[in-house]
Amino acid sequence: MVLFDHHTDMLPSPSEELISCGSWVLKALERLPALRKVILIGVNELWQEQIPQAFQHKLSIFAEHTSPPPQTIIDAIPTENIYISIDKDVLAMSEARTNWDHGSLSLKDLLLMTKNFSHQKHLLGVDVCGEYPFTPQTAQHTVTKIALQKNDLANWHILNACQKQKAPLHLMTC
Repeated sequence: MVLFDHHTDMLPSPSEELISCGSWVLKALERLPALRKVILIGVNELWQEQIPQAFQHKLSIFAEHTSPPPQTIIDAIPTENIYISIDKDVLAMSEARTNWDHGSLSLKDLLLMTKNFSHQKHLLGVDVCGEYPFTPQTAQHTVTKIALQKNDLANWHILNACQKQKAPLHLMTC
């Protein structure tokens, strides 16, 4: 799995039954034997400290503010099949808005990387999360409108790129 995220999503769950946006990668590594490796792209260096030692061998981390050649990332993927998960918090705030802290990746670079991956690997699917939360009471606020417009544009570009790559796409809120 290739994960574009500003966070590792490897926090322990408060209970064994609960899988959250902050713990799902850890749970996947614990419970899915077919998941051979997670490639983390854009993660904040500080969040790397939460990765349990037991799973270090199943991770390749390309932290925020690093710019490895695309082939270096592709070479870290041990399988022919890949699944891409995109949390829009990996993007710079000028590109998308979430209610979390943001990374600095440009949408252009994200799309270029996914294109490179799909040309050299078999892309099984893509999911996108990181929508800006709003309620009927906040829907008309200027901040909310701007956030929703940015996210709609980012989602449109990601969807368009996935359609060109013939990848199944799942949009979800998280």
